[in-house]
Amino acid sequence: MAASLDVCTVVDALKILIAPRESGSSVHNADKRAALLSTLQFNVSTLEEELKQISKWEPLVTLRERVATNSPWLSDILQSQADPSWKFTSQALLLLLCLKETMIELAKSFQPSKPNLRPLRPPLL
Repeated sequence: MAASLDVCTVVDALKILIAPRESGSSVHNADKRAALLSTLQFNVSTLEEELKQISKWEPLVTLRERVATNSPWLSDILQSQADPSWKFTSQALLLLLCLKETMIELAKSFQPSKPNLRPLRPPLL
């Protein structure tokens, strides 16, 4: 469940996915599009590799699988060989859905402190 998953872990995964790469300042429009697609593809593959290799991501991997299973259309997109922009978008959506689930679990576990029922009194002089 998402209870063992920290919100920061999901945010860290999102940071990996949306991290920009260095680009030259004199890039033409065609080169900009190619650079963007290359960056999106690189970020998606970097995220997928980190999720497979590093154990701190295990709860996130489990939650991603559960969320993807609950959304068959999303699962189909993630397993297909979609173009880089669509694959990036679906990965971002999946992580945002995981963030939502994690925040719902966090809200469920919230225990507010008991209110102070004593009336307020002015300080004694």
